[in-house]
Amino acid sequence: MDAKPEKNVELPGWVREALEEGEPTDDLPNKRTESRRVWTVFCVAQSEEEPSMDPFTARVFNVCTGGIGFISRKKVRVGQRLKLRPEGGPDETLMRARVVHCTRTVQGYKVGCAFESP
Repeated sequence: MDAKPEKNVELPGWVREALEEGEPTDDLPNKRTESRRVWTVFCVAQSEEEPSMDPFTARVFNVCTGGIGFISRKKVRVGQRLKLRPEGGPDETLMRARVVHCTRTVQGYKVGCAFESP
């Protein structure tokens, strides 16, 4: 599966705000093409492919222009497409993303997503 983010994805305000206000995280030039920013907020995720799946809350831990990382109690499958919005945010703040990895941890599931165009 291609894990590269789409180019020229229009980012909603809450993601742009995170990129401006978040503290830089590890910078691994040989591993990452973009610098990630620490951002600890909650977002609501909903499967685009399985609308009957209940939305779930996830704790975001980092974000970059190409994607977002969060911890969830819900396991999601790699390749699944999600709609994300900040907790309490209106529907027009939705961001679409594709799950690139989902790893079981002590805290729950560590999920990495690449942003996609609507």
